[in-house]
Amino acid sequence: MVLPNEIIAVIVSFVLAELAGFIGFVWKANQLYQRDRDSIWEFLSNLKIEIEDRCNTLVVGLQKEVSAREKSQVECKKEVDGEIQRIKHHLELEKEMNKRSIEELKEQLSDLSDKFDKMQESIEVMNRRIDELFKIIQLIKSEDEPKRTRATKQR
Repeated sequence: MVLPNEIIAVIVSFVLAELAGFIGFVWKANQLYQRDRDSIWEFLSNLKIEIEDRCNTLVVGLQKEVSAREKSQVECKKEVDGEIQRIKHHLELEKEMNKRSIEELKEQLSDLSDKFDKMQESIEVMNRRIDELFKIIQLIKSEDEPKRTRATKQR
């Protein structure tokens, strides 16, 4: 289990503060009660009990914080997994829609290609008819020309 830096910093600062307090108390106790060893041992025992209580309180608080962070990580993982599944489902739907669109576009392209082929055939038929009409007009002109030349000569 890895503790975050903030928690380690809190622990270190708490321990240093307790140590400073402890040193202060010991120094003062040493000055005030230098000759009375029984009262010093009682004082130190009480101080030890108080420090242990505070350390136990801190340990319980840290365990609660670690437990809360682990729960938070599990919840975040669930949320991320849910979001991934939602995005995956959305992409699958888009993929299916794109496949349908591609199929529709292929059908439309095929229809347009067929229409284009029919139009080309129609144009070819029209061109042949125009060529035939042009030939007929040429034929009529060539037949009319001798008649005109005769009519002009007769005048």
